[in-house]
Amino acid sequence: MPCTLKPCPFCGSDRLKINETATRAFVECMACKARGPKHESQWESKPFAVHNWNIRKPDGELEKDIAIILENHRLARSFL
Repeated sequence: MPCTLKPCPFCGSDRLKINETATRAFVECMACKARGPKHESQWESKPFAVHNWNIRKPDGELEKDIAIILENHRLARSFL
């Protein structure tokens, strides 16, 4: 598994750090402090943490999800 990191999906920064202990690893953006999912294992956590960080939704899918969340929020607030 390659250890090349994609830029931060939130701020676009390439200032990334792989935090690793004996049993877990995760990627953190040093610019906006976003963190990828933690991978906990006794074996080779770093490659899995990198893989999990690099997973992205296809173009346009994230925007659709955000639009749905915003619409649901707007509807919920209309009941208050």
